[in-house]
Amino acid sequence: MAEQHMNPEGTENLSRRVALLEGELARLTARRSSTRARTLVALAALGVCTLVAGFATSQEEGCSDALPFCFQTGGAVRATEFNQNFAALADALANKVDQTPAGDIDVAGTLGLHIYTKACTAVVGESECTCEAGELALSGGASAPTNGVLSQSRPRASAIDTWQVRCTDLSGNDVACTSVRAMCARVRSL
Repeated sequence: MAEQHMNPEGTENLSRRVALLEGELARLTARRSSTRARTLVALAALGVCTLVAGFATSQEEGCSDALPFCFQTGGAVRATEFNQNFAALADALANKVDQTPAGDIDVAGTLGLHIYTKACTAVVGESECTCEAGELALSGGASAPTNGVLSQSRPRASAIDTWQVRCTDLSGNDVACTSVRAMCARVRSL
């Protein structure tokens, strides 16, 4: 086989071509990730729109101002009118949802959380206050007994639903805290 030698110009052209191909591959990979995220947003929007459109079609009166057509139960529905309602709902949802280049989705507005304080029983040593299943422990604490100190108040490292406290006397010996509490939050998915 004959030995081939590349001149410096050929090597430089090849390097430029490889760099262009690598850049194109990175762009296509990012586009694929973005497409997946947009697809998920579109499916979520489709579900919400279908639910809202179904709700709108079942309303006798009081249709949403966001919809161009109001349907009556038992009445005829033209496909074009239904599609225009669907498009209006999709547009309304798109105006509320932002997607970052990384595929994260931000929803404008406020998120409602059910937050409450839960009281728990104290023990000598480390006391734990655990929220209900599916909830988060946002914060917590306890009162120290007379001639005592609150020496520890932190979330449990292995569980997001539990707050831990520990009280000691002035000599550093474990004592039971009083008023052990956790601030719990129930988060509903959007």
